[in-house]
Amino acid sequence: MFLFAGEALSKFFNFILVFYFIARLLGDVGFGKFSTAYAFASLFLVFSDLGLTMLSVREIARNRDEANKYVSNIAVIKILLAIFTWSFVAMLVRVMGYPGDTIYAVYLLTLSLILNSFIESFSAVFRAYERMGYEALVKIFQRVLCTVLGIAALNAGMGLKGVVNVYFIASLVSGIGCYIILNRVFVKLRFNLDFKFWKKIIREALPIGIPIFFSGIYFRVDQIMLSVMKGDAVVGWYSLSYKGLELFMMIAAGFVGALFPVFSYTFKKSRESLLFMSGKAIKFLMVFIIPVAASVMLLSDKFLVSIVGESFVNSVPALKILIWADVIIFVNYVLTQLLIAINKQRVYAVSVVCCALFNVSLNFLLIPRLSYIGACITTVATEALLFILCFSAVSRHLGKIPLHKIIFKPLAATGILSLFLLYARSKSVMTILVVMVPLSIIIYLVLLRLFKTFDKDDAGILKSFLEKGAKA
Repeated sequence: MFLFAGEALSKFFNFILVFYFIARLLGDVGFGKFSTAYAFASLFLVFSDLGLTMLSVREIARNRDEANKYVSNIAVIKILLAIFTWSFVAMLVRVMGYPGDTIYAVYLLTLSLILNSFIESFSAVFRAYERMGYEALVKIFQRVLCTVLGIAALNAGMGLKGVVNVYFIASLVSGIGCYIILNRVFVKLRFNLDFKFWKKIIREALPIGIPIFFSGIYFRVDQIMLSVMKGDAVVGWYSLSYKGLELFMMIAAGFVGALFPVFSYTFKKSRESLLFMSGKAIKFLMVFIIPVAASVMLLSDKFLVSIVGESFVNSVPALKILIWADVIIFVNYVLTQLLIAINKQRVYAVSVVCCALFNVSLNFLLIPRLSYIGACITTVATEALLFILCFSAVSRHLGKIPLHKIIFKPLAATGILSLFLLYARSKSVMTILVVMVPLSIIIYLVLLRLFKTFDKDDAGILKSFLEKGAKA
């Protein structure tokens, strides 16, 4: 799918910028400040959206004739929300007493993320029409621009301020491009404001927006808590590991996000087909992430320090813990999107609120004692709790997904592969990268075939997914 490929490529460019250049050239303290600012901006971003983007994807997928009405009204609402959000964040970050460069970074990153939120709203139309190639194009362009300008700014010695300026410029240019595509290819926005409609969509969006806010709490608040309790360097160590995981998380988000309109449409036709399709989506995701998790667990200490420098040696144990959160997150992406697609967003909202409260409480207990390792343990535990709650809800309201059957074969193949990875640990970094990694991929694919992991249904469904994403 174009969106899946776009997410992969865009995150690859972001990975290069963040992992190699920002972290290596700013060091653990500078990277810690950048991560604190990004977490602060991300935490309150939901106030500029309230779940309206996700709602528009669902509703436009069901009725494309309503596209202009949803996009135009939501755009005006979000402009008003954006003014409130930036003002609130700007005031709060100053009250908390962060240093000047961190405050400046919060200002610019908040503006950048607000612009990204508008890009997501416009992209809702692309997704609803199953023309995700346009969204992929915008995202790739934004990441490439950000990477090129970011590297130039860092090499010119512009530091943290230069980096956040680049993020803002890339978001602004990409937002303008996305708006032009929307107007020329899909719908010409006519801002016929309907205040009665505002009330309706905000009421429907809040059950989606509330869990997004609370999920933001348990994804981001740990970095803010670490900055207050342990300092910028510790935030840098923890955040570097988290950024590595986000590379995979966003690929999964792009894959499932591209399927969300299909989920919504299929629910109207056949609950059984939706359950079958969601099981296959989880299967494809597990085939990818389980061997990745094993590889990170066994080989990350060979690579991480050589990439970003000795100041991040403490990131290795964090990465080895957090990678298992990614495995659970991959399943949770499908489960949470299913709940929204079947109009059970209130169940999802309650689940996420419970997880956020659990996360904050456990972080308060573990961070003072275990520092960033405590934050890692809390993240894994929170995702496990969300899985239990969402899986139970999907089983009640839609049907039970046979997870044990889905994960058994990729798990068994990865178990055998791990023996080869243990042998690979004894080799040099270059040998692992050039020889052992390609061999590992071949061995894993052979094992999947020997275990008959895929059947004719899988091939047909994957082809169907690709065809839907490739429509242009």
